[in-house]
Amino acid sequence: MKKTLVFLLVLVLAVVFTLSFASCQSEEEAAIKDAEAFANQYLTDNPNEYVTPNFVASHLMDVLGYSEDIATHAVENCSIDWQESANKYAQVYLTYVAEFDFPAGWWTASDIQDMLYNDGFFADTVDTVMANIDWMAQSKEYVLHLSDFYYTFNRLDAVAHLENVAANEETLSYLLENSNVDWEMHALNMANQLWREYSMDEYYADMSAAELLSDIKVELTSLWQFTESEAQYAISNVTTD
Repeated sequence: MKKTLVFLLVLVLAVVFTLSFASCQSEEEAAIKDAEAFANQYLTDNPNEYVTPNFVASHLMDVLGYSEDIATHAVENCSIDWQESANKYAQVYLTYVAEFDFPAGWWTASDIQDMLYNDGFFADTVDTVMANIDWMAQSKEYVLHLSDFYYTFNRLDAVAHLENVAANEETLSYLLENSNVDWEMHALNMANQLWREYSMDEYYADMSAAELLSDIKVELTSLWQFTESEAQYAISNVTTD
């Protein structure tokens, strides 16, 4: 009798475990399908957008009521193209900095990497994104953007912005000289600004125009790091009226 009871008890526990396991599997599979359906619909409605693991997991938990463990499992095991979304994610931030309102800001490699991780992307996905970005090209675009944004852009200011981008002096020098910045134009802009400031300063009142221009040329080269030829171009074309 006891053996029969033990057998029945084991049988019941096995059935309960099997049903529980099947139920868990069924819920995990449902969550995976829901994750894929949500991501696919979102990207269909927003073709230029991207999805992140955290975004999809939040939908599963907050809207559909799945537990965190189930949502995490679904995100990790679904067929969503996380790589494509991660690539779009990175490019949105890089393009935003390059084109819009934050000339003093710059998303460095570590910034992009941290943001990808913070939004739940997986290590292999993040590594692939970082490896596929041409950081030198991005940096050159940034230098050119800065020069377009600032009226009196110069190498001293450029270095201050680019030190966290360039790995060494050689790279920094390359960025300064190969980003299609019109340094002559900026030298002239700076010379015109200095001429206006100096000509209204009592300290320079007794100086002749030639002496004043000579001082401006020295400042352009020694302080603002324009080349001799750029400074000479500026002095030769400065507006002294």
